[in-house]
Amino acid sequence: MMKNTKWMIGAIATSVLTLTGMEAQAFVEADLQQLRDTGSCQGCDLSDADLSGAILSGANLSNADLSGANLTEAYLYDVDLIAANLSGANLSGANLDGAIILAHANLTGANLTGANLTDVDLTLANLSGADLTYAELRNVKTNYANLTGANLTEAYLDNVNLDYADLTDVIGLDSVIVE
Repeated sequence: MMKNTKWMIGAIATSVLTLTGMEAQAFVEADLQQLRDTGSCQGCDLSDADLSGAILSGANLSNADLSGANLTEAYLYDVDLIAANLSGANLSGANLDGAIILAHANLTGANLTGANLTDVDLTLANLSGADLTYAELRNVKTNYANLTGANLTEAYLDNVNLDYADLTDVIGLDSVIVE
């Protein structure tokens, strides 16, 4: 009977959270605190964290799970995101100028609308289904990157290396501004 009661309380709590629109946090609070305290968090779980407007200059977030995170208007200058999982993350308006490496990063379905991607290395990154509408890409390496189904509508490209990038079903190529 006790086991069933605990299960019912858990089910009721889950239902209340669902009905009220509240969701349990997915990120690990200790990892978020480590990022705040040290400015770095390699391999941390920051999935679904609200980092909107955060200033993360020089942070090491390699191998971090930032899937679904809100990084709207975040300042990510000189950040190491090698092999980071940013799938479904919102990076709209984010400044990734000089991000050390996004190589091997997973940006599947990420929102990069209006983001600044100057001097970024996207070698072997997965940007399938990513929204790069109005994004600024200057001096960017996209060698072997997967851009399948990405939206590049009115994106600004200047000195972008697309060698061997997969451009299958890319949206908005006709409206890309190339310098």
